[in-house]
Amino acid sequence: MTDLPPGLVFDTGPLRHFALQGWLGVLKYLSRDHQVIIPESVEVELREQCRTDSALRLVLEAD
Repeated sequence: MTDLPPGLVFDTGPLRHFALQGWLGVLKYLSRDHQVIIPESVEVELREQCRTDSALRLVLEAD
């Protein structure tokens, strides 16, 4: 058993919504005690959608 807090896995839809509404800071605050996991398929979708919605780049550049 590890002492790590449970991780949160995000799909494209919620990440897209938070980014386009300018709420990534809220999402970061809410997930502060958890490891955030973005599956490779979600990363690919976000990279493709960055072409039309540049705000999504903030998701990919977030720590």
